[in-house]
Amino acid sequence: MHELSVKFQGTEIEKAPQVFRPWRRLFARTPDVSIYGFIWAVFLAFVLNVDIFFRRGFWFIVDALAAVIIMLFVEPLLLSKIGTTPGKAILGLCVRVDCGRKLTYDEGIWRTWHIIGKGYGYHIPIYALSVYLSYRRQ
Repeated sequence: MHELSVKFQGTEIEKAPQVFRPWRRLFARTPDVSIYGFIWAVFLAFVLNVDIFFRRGFWFIVDALAAVIIMLFVEPLLLSKIGTTPGKAILGLCVRVDCGRKLTYDEGIWRTWHIIGKGYGYHIPIYALSVYLSYRRQ
């Protein structure tokens, strides 16, 4: 497996060697985000008895934010326990710190929050241009 190295020191992240393949990383994240959205849809349909097929407009924003919140808690758990997520596993990627150990749950939360901000622009439309800017930096 290829490793995405992240070096943590306190609460700051230091630049470390990592896989600079933005398309591969995007394609690894896409199934993960879909799974988080599916978890939310199942919760809505079977627990809250909401008809998910007629959700439009404002509810799309609510659903996207719910999937991000699920991602903020589930992804760090997966990274700390197995070192990868389903999407990363499909593409043969795993996440480790420089010494080769898996991230702790706290490091995983920080990493995921960083990705939501720098990669997705917190889902704020104009700020989400950072996705493109992040890609251009590579």
